[in-house]
Amino acid sequence: MPRRPSIFNFAVLPPWILALVPVILWGSSFVVTKSIYADWPPLTVAAARWTIATAFFAVWVVAGKQTALVVRAFRHHPVTVFVFGIVGVSFLYAAQNLALNYTTVTNASVLGNLVPVFVLILSIFFLGESVRRSLVVAILGATVGAVMVSVAGGAVTVAPDHLLGDGLSILAAVAGAFY
Repeated sequence: MPRRPSIFNFAVLPPWILALVPVILWGSSFVVTKSIYADWPPLTVAAARWTIATAFFAVWVVAGKQTALVVRAFRHHPVTVFVFGIVGVSFLYAAQNLALNYTTVTNASVLGNLVPVFVLILSIFFLGESVRRSLVVAILGATVGAVMVSVAGGAVTVAPDHLLGDGLSILAAVAGAFY
């Protein structure tokens, strides 16, 4: 009996939709997050965002019959799961959301898009990976493209009053690279 398509079977979707959805969600996240600050403080926004994401993830895991995989990860690698949760989720989004209080959306977006550069640097120093020229060109091309898209809405501003926010954005990017 053929298997029915479901929302969890992404093979039924055209590849361009699979590529477009995360771009739209990520690209709008800085603007949407900063606009919510009129009503909620940054850390509350981060907590609410991840509470909602966790609920969706839980439904996806249960509906996709992947609970054994998740339980196994928690059982066999609890420290890894905990560290990744703290660094890659809690710290990353707390720093990113706090940064938006102290810098512009454009600055936070540009600096947040430096994650691939930091991945390359961390992989060289901590994993001993060798760097191929094609990889450097690809990362630079992706970073330049992300910067061009990010600055389309406004210019990057270098100002002393943005230093804290820019620094937090860089820390968030390093945490994302570590994750």
